[in-house]
Amino acid sequence: MLLADKLIGHMVPVRFALFAMIGALGLLVHLTTLWISLKLFGLGFAVAQSVARAVAMTSNFFFNTRAALGGWPAWREPSSARFGISRCPLSSLGVGKPV
Repeated sequence: MLLADKLIGHMVPVRFALFAMIGALGLLVHLTTLWISLKLFGLGFAVAQSVARAVAMTSNFFFNTRAALGGWPAWREPSSARFGISRCPLSSLGVGKPV
């Protein structure tokens, strides 16, 4: 962490860079899961996108919890956080359409 602070700490906070890298990892997880769902399992686009979104959101939640709190206390988060996370996929139902 100290080395990262010396390298990029003067440009952006190291914790922000860590959360940004976890977000990029979430995008990679989402796209990989979407591809596997479409090509290997033959799911429809809407179902595959829902599966990919759920997998990416879950992995991001666990990785961000690990980065912020230093452990895997997924059962300790407040219920308001679970409620907020569960509403995110509903807000983007009509956004993604197959090309």
